[in-house]
Amino acid sequence: MKQFPEFFLQLNRKPKSEIYEVSDLFPRSNGHDQLEDMKKWLKDANVKSLESASINCESLSKIVIEQIESRMDELLCKSACHELEYPLVAVAVERVPRQV
Repeated sequence: MKQFPEFFLQLNRKPKSEIYEVSDLFPRSNGHDQLEDMKKWLKDANVKSLESASINCESLSKIVIEQIESRMDELLCKSACHELEYPLVAVAVERVPRQV
């Protein structure tokens, strides 16, 4: 959205069920050139390799994950120094489905 703000601005102004012409989405510039730029940007960004997820999928934000990792690092350090009341047990979590 940051890279192509005009496209998203025009897209939001149109009814969702409408068929779009290139000139509808790029009224101030050569739309075909803009579309080629968008395709190139998407290819360079390698968005095909991103994991797809449902629009209503719930997940943790990057900040929350970093906070969890930070807290785990603290606990591991305390565990190594024998400062915990209970021992930490390593558990590998794999192949957790997005939908349960």
